[in-house]
Amino acid sequence: MTPVDWWLLFAVFLFIACAALIVAEVFIPSFGLLSICSTACLVGGIWIFFHHSPAAGWTGVVAAVVMVPSLLVMAYRVLPKTRFGKRVILAPPVRDRGDAIPDT
Repeated sequence: MTPVDWWLLFAVFLFIACAALIVAEVFIPSFGLLSICSTACLVGGIWIFFHHSPAAGWTGVVAAVVMVPSLLVMAYRVLPKTRFGKRVILAPPVRDRGDAIPDT
Protein backbone atom coordinates (compact mmCIF):
# COMPACT_ATOMS: atom_id res chain seq x y z
CA MET A 1 0.00 0.00 0.00
CA THR A 2 1.14 3.50 -0.73
CA PRO A 3 1.26 6.15 2.01
CA VAL A 4 -1.90 7.75 0.60
CA ASP A 5 -3.79 4.48 1.03
CA TRP A 6 -2.73 4.33 4.67
CA TRP A 7 -4.13 7.81 5.22
CA LEU A 8 -7.43 6.77 3.69
CA LEU A 9 -7.50 3.73 5.95
CA PHE A 10 -6.85 6.04 8.90
CA ALA A 11 -9.74 8.29 7.78
CA VAL A 12 -12.07 5.28 7.73
CA PHE A 13 -10.81 4.35 11.20
CA LEU A 14 -11.63 7.89 12.38
CA PHE A 15 -15.17 7.50 11.04
CA ILE A 16 -15.54 4.20 12.93
CA ALA A 17 -14.17 5.82 16.10
CA CYS A 18 -16.64 8.67 15.62
CA ALA A 19 -19.51 6.19 15.36
CA ALA A 20 -18.41 4.38 18.52
CA LEU A 21 -18.09 7.64 20.43
CA ILE A 22 -21.54 8.82 19.33
CA VAL A 23 -23.13 5.62 20.59
CA ALA A 24 -21.09 5.81 23.80
CA GLU A 25 -22.27 9.39 24.36
CA VAL A 26 -25.87 8.19 24.52
CA PHE A 27 -25.12 5.52 27.12
CA ILE A 28 -22.37 7.19 29.17
CA PRO A 29 -22.97 10.63 30.70
CA SER A 30 -19.76 12.48 29.86
CA PHE A 31 -21.13 16.05 29.79
CA GLY A 32 -20.22 16.47 26.12
CA LEU A 33 -16.62 15.27 26.24
CA LEU A 34 -17.35 12.24 24.05
CA SER A 35 -19.27 14.48 21.65
CA ILE A 36 -16.26 16.76 21.30
CA CYS A 37 -14.00 13.76 20.64
CA SER A 38 -16.43 12.29 18.09
CA THR A 39 -16.67 15.64 16.31
CA ALA A 40 -12.87 15.85 16.20
CA CYS A 41 -12.70 12.34 14.69
CA LEU A 42 -15.33 13.23 12.11
CA VAL A 43 -13.68 16.49 11.11
CA GLY A 44 -10.27 14.80 10.94
CA GLY A 45 -11.62 12.01 8.74
CA ILE A 46 -13.32 14.45 6.38
CA TRP A 47 -10.15 16.56 6.24
CA ILE A 48 -8.09 13.51 5.24
CA PHE A 49 -10.64 12.56 2.60
CA PHE A 50 -10.57 16.08 1.13
CA HIS A 51 -6.76 15.99 1.08
CA HIS A 52 -6.96 12.84 -1.01
CA SER A 53 -9.44 14.24 -3.54
CA PRO A 54 -12.56 16.42 -3.63
CA ALA A 55 -14.67 13.43 -4.67
CA ALA A 56 -13.48 11.43 -1.67
CA GLY A 57 -14.09 14.43 0.57
CA TRP A 58 -17.67 14.91 -0.56
CA THR A 59 -18.26 11.17 -0.25
CA GLY A 60 -17.05 11.44 3.35
CA VAL A 61 -19.38 14.38 3.98
CA VAL A 62 -22.37 12.45 2.60
CA ALA A 63 -21.40 9.41 4.67
CA ALA A 64 -21.20 11.59 7.79
CA VAL A 65 -24.56 13.23 7.09
CA VAL A 66 -26.15 9.78 6.85
CA MET A 67 -24.15 8.12 9.63
CA VAL A 68 -24.59 10.58 12.50
CA PRO A 69 -28.41 10.86 12.55
CA SER A 70 -28.78 7.13 11.88
CA LEU A 71 -26.57 6.25 14.83
CA LEU A 72 -28.35 8.66 17.14
CA VAL A 73 -31.78 7.30 16.23
CA MET A 74 -30.58 3.72 16.62
CA ALA A 75 -28.93 4.41 19.99
CA TYR A 76 -31.98 6.20 21.38
CA ARG A 77 -34.23 3.34 20.27
CA VAL A 78 -31.99 0.79 21.99
CA LEU A 79 -31.46 2.83 25.19
CA PRO A 80 -34.91 2.29 26.77
CA LYS A 81 -34.57 -1.48 26.33
CA THR A 82 -31.32 -1.75 28.31
CA ARG A 83 -31.14 -2.22 32.08
CA PHE A 84 -29.37 1.13 32.41
CA GLY A 85 -31.98 2.86 30.27
CA LYS A 86 -34.85 1.42 32.30
CA ARG A 87 -33.35 2.89 35.46
CA VAL A 88 -32.58 6.29 33.94
CA ILE A 89 -35.75 6.99 31.96
CA LEU A 90 -38.76 7.94 34.05
CA ALA A 91 -41.95 5.94 33.72
CA PRO A 92 -45.19 7.80 33.01
CA PRO A 93 -47.41 8.31 36.05
CA VAL A 94 -50.01 5.67 36.74
CA ARG A 95 -53.47 7.20 36.82
CA ASP A 96 -56.53 5.34 38.00
CA ARG A 97 -59.87 6.00 36.41
CA GLY A 98 -61.51 8.99 38.06
CA ASP A 99 -58.32 10.67 39.35
CA ALA A 100 -58.64 14.46 39.27
CA ILE A 101 -59.21 14.74 35.51
CA PRO A 102 -62.57 13.58 34.19
CA ASP A 103 -62.38 10.83 31.56
CA THR A 104 -64.34 11.53 28.42
